[in-house]
Amino acid sequence: TGEVKAPNVPEGTTAIRLERSYGKFQRVFRLPVPINPDKVSASFKDGVLGIQLPVAEEVKGRPVKIEVR
Repeated sequence: TGEVKAPNVPEGTTAIRLERSYGKFQRVFRLPVPINPDKVSASFKDGVLGIQLPVAEEVKGRPVKIEVR
């Protein structure tokens, strides 16, 4: 969620065209597997937001022993 404020236009001037939109926004998406919310982390560097969402332990693959004859 976030908000972009409207630009400050000096009094007595009129903007003919604004190239950027402003107002509130929100981005929501569904994940295909459950995650572990206690281990979620995020970083913001050079204008890039990185989010790490570790898969919940109960979903991770478990080794299955198969007997070979």
